Amino acid sequence: MNIREIQNHRAFTLSFEENYRLAYYMVVNKQGETLYNGVVDLVTENLNRLADEIIVPAFPSGMDGDPMHSSQEAERLLKALRRVWEDHTESMSLLSQILKYMVRPCTAHTARVYPCATDVRRTVCTQNPRRSPRSSRPV
Repeated sequence: MNIREIQNHRAFTLSFEENYRLAYYMVVNKQGETLYNGVVDLVTENLNRLADEIIVPAFPSGMDGDPMHSSQEAERLLKALRRVWEDHTESMSLLSQILKYMVRPCTAHTARVYPCATDVRRTVCTQNPRRSPRSSRPV
């Protein structure tokens, strides 16, 4: 499957029919656990990458006591969080269209997909222990 292509906003290059069929065959052939774990790993990897590239650099420095500067830094962080959130939800929407066949034959895994994606996003984006070297305090 081309999950990375979806996450990199190049879904227009993919054959959704082919990806859909591959996901279906994996589930039918009792490889739903492998498919589920692979999707979770790729979503986690993508969110870690987005956190490192977009969120961590946007953390406020906390070095200036100027309220206007602090407000601007907080706004920059919120915009970064929103950008990552929109990117993530768009990718998950496209992935859900491909993986919809997991619903019937693989319900144990499907029931965990959305909560897992939410947990991964929360952990990676909002509780990320890695902070910018400039950041001396949590936001």
